[in-house]
Amino acid sequence: MAVALLAVAGLFAGLVAGPMAPAYASGLRGDFVVTPDGSYLAVAGYDRTRGADQLIVYTPAWGESTRQNQWGAEAVVDDGVVTKLTAPGVGGNAPIPAGGYTLSGHGLAATWMGAHLRVGMRVELRKNAIMATSHTATSTVTKVDPASPWEFPGGRGPDELVVYTPAYSEPTTGTNQYGVEAVAERVGSGYRVTAVGGNDSTIPADGIVVSGHGTMLAWIQQNVIPGTLLTLSGTTAGATLSATIDATSYLYAGQLAVDAAKDRIDTARASFADAPLDRAADTLAKARAQLAQAGAKHEAGDDRGAIETADQAASTAVEAGELTAESDAVEARAVWHRPTETGPAAVDATVAAMAKAGFNQLYLETFWGGQTIYPSAFTDQNPAFAGWDPLAAYVAAANRYGVHLHLWMHSFFIGFTGGDAGAGPVVRDHPEWLVKDRAGRVVSTTEPGYYFLDPAIPAARAWLLKVFTEAAGKYDVPGVQLDYIRYPSQGSSPDQVSSYNDLARARFEERYGADPAQLHPGDALYQTWLDWQTEQVTTFVREARAALPKGTILSSALETTDNAADVAKFHQDFASWVRARLLDVVVPEVYSVGTGDVRDRSAEFVAQVGTDAFTSIGIAPSFLAAPAESSVWQVVAARQADATGQAHFVWHSMDAEHQAALARSVYRREAFDPQADPVGGAAAEVSDLLRRVNGVYAAAVDREDRDRLVATLTQLRRDLTARRMAPAAGHLAVARHAVAAVDVPAPVREHLRADLDLVQRILDTARPAGWPTGRS
Repeated sequence: MAVALLAVAGLFAGLVAGPMAPAYASGLRGDFVVTPDGSYLAVAGYDRTRGADQLIVYTPAWGESTRQNQWGAEAVVDDGVVTKLTAPGVGGNAPIPAGGYTLSGHGLAATWMGAHLRVGMRVELRKNAIMATSHTATSTVTKVDPASPWEFPGGRGPDELVVYTPAYSEPTTGTNQYGVEAVAERVGSGYRVTAVGGNDSTIPADGIVVSGHGTMLAWIQQNVIPGTLLTLSGTTAGATLSATIDATSYLYAGQLAVDAAKDRIDTARASFADAPLDRAADTLAKARAQLAQAGAKHEAGDDRGAIETADQAASTAVEAGELTAESDAVEARAVWHRPTETGPAAVDATVAAMAKAGFNQLYLETFWGGQTIYPSAFTDQNPAFAGWDPLAAYVAAANRYGVHLHLWMHSFFIGFTGGDAGAGPVVRDHPEWLVKDRAGRVVSTTEPGYYFLDPAIPAARAWLLKVFTEAAGKYDVPGVQLDYIRYPSQGSSPDQVSSYNDLARARFEERYGADPAQLHPGDALYQTWLDWQTEQVTTFVREARAALPKGTILSSALETTDNAADVAKFHQDFASWVRARLLDVVVPEVYSVGTGDVRDRSAEFVAQVGTDAFTSIGIAPSFLAAPAESSVWQVVAARQADATGQAHFVWHSMDAEHQAALARSVYRREAFDPQADPVGGAAAEVSDLLRRVNGVYAAAVDREDRDRLVATLTQLRRDLTARRMAPAAGHLAVARHAVAAVDVPAPVREHLRADLDLVQRILDTARPAGWPTGRS
């Protein structure tokens, strides 16, 4: 994806466990690779890109090989036996056996593999296991209560472990989204963790916040869960922080989960939530019974049983809380996916699983590294798909399951030094089109190993448009998404700023009379040079809008929610794109482990975009190894920000737990995709509002008031269904007036107002006369 994702991949990479460490992000429970001598290593994930110090398991569902670089160790395990083992620096991209899996480890994981694995050895992949009933991890604290001025938000720098106490100068830590924090209350001489996740946490009056970035983020995720007992030896930098997890931790965490679920149920009832609250209450009662059983097992000395049962109680309580979330009738629910399927049957299974999880949009990676997944007349087909057309299979499957397929197209990122087929066809055939830094390098130093097309070269843009229009014209898809619609990240060194491609320089010099390679900050034309490059990217967006088939929904993935930052760092001026109505949908990457981060940044973004485009918030809880419930509450956070959709990165990281959590809560009902048909979406929202007025809210609304409101909403639905927009506008105004006047509890009024606001926002964004109404 974009550079923000690359940064995230490094920042949120999980540490690998040592022989006695707990599972990644799971306390004492997790999946482990176990050797005959009893050594074991925690698995960081399955079928996803390997991060620093992680052990990833690749199954045949990922493809025929791992597609990971040579800087890790890899072990092919066929029918439980290691058949091939490579060391870091000499292997990479190992095959995945049809009857087994391949282990790929980086850093500490690679070291463990080299020490404990041998060819011919039988190994076990033990899932959902508890290898020990207690564990203590220790780390050195980088800072305690950092003093301003801070170089980084909250004073937390790269790979730092920071402790904040009540003596800190601010009430919250002030940290940004690129980390994770554990909040703990004092218990005797130590601290008991009450919450893990998010950033900018409030510091307890009698407690601490432990905040980690990079490797220390991973240390927290690996070794700290709610209920962990923290011991801090010292109050300055260099102090030792110990984290102990045992049966009492799980009992404490279970009680926290039960209490949180009760609060959610009580709040949902008081707010007339449209959710299965009786079922939630029954599920909570089950969790309480399980927690009581866990306590009895602990009292009897059965700590393993206590941990297992308390962990189940916590999971059950979390499920009870998730059941209080509403499932909206109208919203875009997208998921990004890089295809690895080997045939139509596998494609069908993937799309069926997406639909079952509740998704109604698929961003299918169709063009990356200069190659297409389908046979193209203008570039090479990715060799992984030689002999068949996965895009055709995906279009057919998406139509079968009611999922709207958008072509996810990398734009100016065009090749990678470690790619499956070398750097790619464009790097091979058109090196004159590549971004070049001031030092003459065409391989990016800010995004290592990446090649980019220079947006300032008309021939390069024209070639991209041929590929994009070919795909959008040949296949019946509703939309195209532009990704990497930018220059590479601009570095701090003068050699890493902008592109100094010879053809681009000549174009600029012809227009302005100066060679940009001779310009420096402070020169009269230097800012003109930067602005000119920004305009080259905007020009391509304008060209894509004009060239794609009429009726194509055009969206773009965005680096951040901050337009000024994107312009400065990537020459990506998305604010001008939406103002000019060049895009129908914008999808910012709001990637965080914290729900508050998602809500706050999304709200700022949605307010900035207004009704110039639909907003789908890009979230990545599964990719960042956050718990499955984070997928639920980050969806809720995006809704609270008034976005009209969400996009989850990425399908391969979305395990069964994340899928199930969505399906039973925020996505338990099918949703109408308003981007595909805005007026139809507005009508569907009014129809659902009528259902709730006559059902969920009926007891709270006077019969006479309800009859008047129902009559108005019914007429509004008729107008929208018949596409009578002028009468619909009048009846929408009447409905708003009726809601303002009706005598109902405040939560019900807020529900009614929010629903009518959504109808208005959909219609204002679409401006039906100009909205894509079908492909032609």
